[in-house]
Amino acid sequence: MVKQSGIVRLLLALVLAVTVGVGCTATAPGGGGDNGGDNGGDNGGDNGGDNGGDNGGGDNGGDNGGGGDNGDGTLDLTLSGIRVHVQARIEVGDDLVLFTSANEDGGVGPAQFIIPSQGDTTGRDIPTPELFDNNSFEVAGKKLILFDDAAATDRDFGITIFDTVSETLSPIPLADIRVATIPVSNFGPGFIDVDGDLIATINDIGSLGADGDELVRVVDISGDTPQVIKFAVNPDDDNLATPDQIMVDAASRLVVAARFVTKKFYVYDIDNPAAAPVEFQVDDMRAFDTQFDIHDGVVLYVGREGNEVFGFFLDVTDPANQPVKVETPRGGAQRPTFLGNHFAFQTNGGAAIGTLPDMTATTPPDGSNTGTGGTIAIGFLNNSDPIWFTGVQDNIPTNDPIEFSDGSSVWNELDDDDAPDDVLTAGDVHTDLSGKYFAFKYEISDDSFLGFAVLNN
Repeated sequence: MVKQSGIVRLLLALVLAVTVGVGCTATAPGGGGDNGGDNGGDNGGDNGGDNGGDNGGGDNGGDNGGGGDNGDGTLDLTLSGIRVHVQARIEVGDDLVLFTSANEDGGVGPAQFIIPSQGDTTGRDIPTPELFDNNSFEVAGKKLILFDDAAATDRDFGITIFDTVSETLSPIPLADIRVATIPVSNFGPGFIDVDGDLIATINDIGSLGADGDELVRVVDISGDTPQVIKFAVNPDDDNLATPDQIMVDAASRLVVAARFVTKKFYVYDIDNPAAAPVEFQVDDMRAFDTQFDIHDGVVLYVGREGNEVFGFFLDVTDPANQPVKVETPRGGAQRPTFLGNHFAFQTNGGAAIGTLPDMTATTPPDGSNTGTGGTIAIGFLNNSDPIWFTGVQDNIPTNDPIEFSDGSSVWNELDDDDAPDDVLTAGDVHTDLSGKYFAFKYEISDDSFLGFAVLNN
């Protein structure tokens, strides 16, 4: 039985010299926001409630306003009551959250989406949802990138674009795009990568694959009709040299493919697809058990120095640049995340966060801050103040909250005075690419629900 709790006020005291209150429109108390803040929106909701727990309680009611800035230094963290699968994938775009729903029995339901600014309390359907994989997708702005379900169509390993504004579906011809792999894990490498209006893909070629020999291809979805860009020279100029993962950066107009066997990054110029890639030999590169990230021409990746694993930066805009190691207090590094020049990655039992200096600096970035959890996301308060969120992935232990930090060594917990033991059980944090929209997963009585917030307007 899920109790209705109304609006829960969660006060967030930050070292940023601001106090942010998070109002939770809760159809159910408890639960939380782990998944919510992966890319941009994570920050908002997580932040709001994490620090505080001051709780102003209860205006009963479904003020599902989607969490905007109320103009008084407060944010609304919305507990939507929308049920999601316990292992749901969550992706956040421009005023858009795409997620894996749950059926009545808790099983995997179809992919659905919400519009946070509309205060949605039910998921919005995608046309012909049975044709698409329910747990493999991405978001680019207001468009959904869907993988065609092999069991329901003959377009296995194909992708379709759904424009949520025009409500139109645009299948990309298999002759142009047929992805080489779809990882089972929500955070597995080798998936497509999205930035701005660009989708980077690793393609299967040959008799059962896409036409032509180009392994690396980008789809530009800025217009009404998607445009496919094919890069003429494969990594190592070898048709069999399938990359292990791919990254795209809209700001620098670069695509970066990576291969572990050669320990190389292959950097492609989107505006010159006929040119061979610029190669970076990276001998410290670690096996690909986690997706790397890129922002403004700088790659954040995981590498090894001796028997220790660290995070590394590499500016790939200049072939003369060398990797810069991030000093961390604990061994291990995974799930690198960039937002602006702010970074984060998981370490063994914690998280390393910081802000990227000029890449010409000789002193490595400070990554001495630690938190707990298995997912991590970055957002912005007041349009510029970074905030980091971390939370457990998938099954969330009872009373395990989202944590947040303003970049200092202190991590605070998201508390809820109306929840059992004052803890909002939540995790799976995600944000969008602007750091404005935050989404997460919260749990009540072993059922998982979708939470979200708008961090700034």
